[in-house]
Amino acid sequence: MGGVLCFCRIFISVFLFNFKVVISTVVKKYLIISLSEEEIIQTYGKRWNIEVFFKICKSQLKLTSECRAISYDAMTAHVAIVFSIYMILAYEQRCSTDQRTLGEIFVYLHKELNDISFAEALQLVFNIFIDTMNELETEEQEIAAMFSKFLVRTLIRFESLSFAKA
Repeated sequence: MGGVLCFCRIFISVFLFNFKVVISTVVKKYLIISLSEEEIIQTYGKRWNIEVFFKICKSQLKLTSECRAISYDAMTAHVAIVFSIYMILAYEQRCSTDQRTLGEIFVYLHKELNDISFAEALQLVFNIFIDTMNELETEEQEIAAMFSKFLVRTLIRFESLSFAKA
């Protein structure tokens, strides 16, 4: 059962047989949804950010009181300018208050990637190599000869490096 959430000024989420009930201040309006508590809070948080955005645009950036134009184009231009100013200010605030370093962001994004084994990585490399050779319309004997040369050179380099360290 997909959930649609209608927000109001006050809402209370309670359990009712694996469903949540959102009780609003509107008379006799109840909404039963199957969203998790986290999804409800995330959705409400997004809505709250939009409310803050409009409040700042109206009060601080003078969205409603600054423009006295009558034409639709002038009002649309004013709204676009105010929203652009808000985006610039929000970007500056984000840059000045974001405590995360690039290293932390890298670690966060790195956790999103699945680790693959060496064998899987080697298989991917071989597949790319074979696909490339097929695109170049190379004969199988040529591919085998090139690959064996590559392996021999790699093993010689590896052995020379390991002997140099010892």
